[in-house]
Parts: sequence; C-alpha cells; structure tokens
Amino acid sequence: SKPEVRPDNRNSPRNDPKFQKIAKPTARPDEQPTSPGSNSSEIRVFRGLQLLNYFALARANNIHGIITICNQFVSNPTHHPIKFPANKIKGLEIFHFSWSCILTYAILLIRNREVSSPDQSYVLSEFIRYFEHESCGVVYFDSMGPNWKALNQTVHSNAVLRKSSDEVIETVVGWHQEQRDLCLKLSRSLGCFVAVKMPRAHVRDQSQRILDDYDQLAKTATLTCDLDIPGTASPMQVVADLHLRNLSCSMRLDAPQDKKRPLARINWILRQLSNRKCDDIFLKVIWPGRSNDTSGLLADIRADTSSILTSNKSLSPKSFEVKLVRDLGAKFSGRRVFVECLEKVVPAFYENIGQHLRAWVPKPPKFDFDSSEIGIEPMVTIEPSSTTGPAKKSDKPQTNSPGRPDSPMPASEQNSSDSGDA
Repeated sequence: SKPEVRPDNRNSPRNDPKFQKIAKPTARPDEQPTSPGSNSSEIRVFRGLQLLNYFALARANNIHGIITICNQFVSNPTHHPIKFPANKIKGLEIFHFSWSCILTYAILLIRNREVSSPDQSYVLSEFIRYFEHESCGVVYFDSMGPNWKALNQTVHSNAVLRKSSDEVIETVVGWHQEQRDLCLKLSRSLGCFVAVKMPRAHVRDQSQRILDDYDQLAKTATLTCDLDIPGTASPMQVVADLHLRNLSCSMRLDAPQDKKRPLARINWILRQLSNRKCDDIFLKVIWPGRSNDTSGLLADIRADTSSILTSNKSLSPKSFEVKLVRDLGAKFSGRRVFVECLEKVVPAFYENIGQHLRAWVPKPPKFDFDSSEIGIEPMVTIEPSSTTGPAKKSDKPQTNSPGRPDSPMPASEQNSSDSGDA
C-alpha cells in the first residue's frame, strides 16, 4: 500500500544537498569494497548516499533493522563505522559485522562441533574454505594510518598533541580497528570468542569511547585495550607507549588471602611462573596503603625473592602484575611493522604466561560440627500428669507401655475413641 521508494525519486536522500555532511566515515581513510571480491570500479564501502537510501527503503517497507557488512571492523555489532544524525536513523536498529567476524563465527561453530546437521556442516565448511582463499577479498587490518609516523615524530619532539588533530583521530580509529582484528585472530587460534573489554558507558555510546581515547592519546601518548579471554585469571591489558616505543602485555592477580607472610604470597605467584621463559618478563608487587609498589625482572626475583620486599616487613602484598615488555625502537614508527609486532607479542605473552596463571580461590569450608561445643543440651521428655500445674522434667527417658494406665493413648486410638463417644 505504500509507494515504492526508488533511489532516483524525489524521496531519495540523493536530493538532499547535505547528505555528504551526514555520513563521514570514521574508519580507515582508504575505502574498501562492500563485499569480498569487489574491485576498485565497484561501489566503495559505506558511501553516505548508499546507506541513506537503505534507511529510506527500510522505513517505506516497515523494516526496523539493518545489517551492514564490509571489511571494516567494529568492537561491538551495535557500533558502526559511520556516525549518522539521530533523525536519520530514528526507529531503526543498525548492526555491523566485518567479513572477518563472520568467518570467525563460522570457524568456531565447526571447531566446537555446534552444527549437528551433516548437510549444514558441509555447507559451512565450504563457506569457510571459500572465504579463507586469498583471492576472496576478505581484508585484515595490516597497517596504521598514513599519519602514524608523523604522530611518532610529534611525540618524540615533545610537542603538544591536540586531541582534535588529524593524527590523533586517525590513530585512534586505526587502533580500534586493530583491537577487533586482534580479537578475531585470537578467537580463531584459541577456539573461543575473545572480545574487547569496555566500560558500560563505552558499550552504550561509541562516540564517548572515541572521545575518551582521543583524550588519553593526547595526554599520555599511549594506546590501551583490555582483552577478555574466557577462563583466564584476569583480562589482558595491551599498551602501546609512544614515548618509550614499546609494547606491553600484562595481567593482574589478587594475592591469596589464606597466606599471611609476604614471602608466602610472593612464592605463590612465583610457583605459577616456575617453568616460564623469563625474557622481558617483569613482576610488579602492589602493596596496600601508601607504600610504593616494587617491581623487577622475573629472573632477578627468582634469584633473590627478598629484593622485591618493601621496607615495612609487616605488610603483605595486595596483588601482583605480570608484564611482558617488548622494546621496538625505530620499528615502532613503521605503519606495518608496528601491527606485525603487536600481533606477535600478544599471542606470545598469552602462550607463555597468560594461559598458565590461575586466580586465587578461597577453599570451601569443611563440615566439622559438634553440638557439644556450642552448648546444645540433649533432648528430654515431659512426663504427663493428671494434676494441674507445670509439667516436670524427667531425668530418665520414659518408655510407654501398653499395659500402664498412665501411658498416653496413640493418636489413632484416641481419634477412634473420640468418634465413638460422639
């Protein structure tokens, strides 16, 4: 009953002179094809006019949800590489998936044997085989933006970074792309879904997350993310420090509460790292109160455990942080080399350290109950009396004999007697 909305009719956003200002891509500056196998002559990803036409068609046909797919990454399906004004997407739910994400879901379904139908399993296997071919067109994130080197030069010259500068904006967008790509690669390697751990405010509002990361990069010259891997002792924090030109991966564990002595708690974490390679591995001890944290190389701490203790011998460690630090030097400013090193350091830390750490769990209470210890008296019986007044407690247990006249009548006989009398 509703008129069909065509891209060339008067209802089309094509006639809106402001459409170019509506959909500014927030992803990588080099546009990618909308589907695997597309070439440069085909429609490029996420042109504002193309999506606005989809929105108009959805409203005309009473469709409330739109899914977009391309090679660009987002940390959450509810986030989108393009930011649209609220009035253009009112009443619509927009979801976005990358081709790499869809491929990862398919691989996990097959690997974890979650497809029971043989026919569906075969079709999904062929889908994976097609999408894993190099000529398919699935693109992974492999380099930072063109301004990455200029940003590093600005940081090393101690110049002030402006959070509204093109270098900062482009770098944060590229970092978000790399976070998601790294999670998908870890997911395919581990057989479980790895996600970026974000505060609730960032999950609800993608713009707030981007603005906060702009501010962090401008103030601290660092890029950070937390990876949530199922079953691990804690989230894995990944940090790229532009000042120090290094990459670090770390995990933090609470100290065991059943151990009181400082050395006992430190030995608890050292035993978990006893057979691990200690190159570039640091152990940081977080102390309670205002005491300064202590840290050192894992190899040095193994040789002398007391070297990491604080001057206050009565304090016990509050938590521990195990960290891998990899200095890149001049390689840090390379657009492709930086991504390649990051995608090697993170899996190496997890394989050597992360998968072997175990969080402390309190022991369950043991069943050890003795009523005499809490003063519970043994049960006593009350001797029935025909006289009025309070009943007396008997020191000896009473046994009812059927021949005794004063023995209480069983309930069944009493009921029958009462009914007979009635």
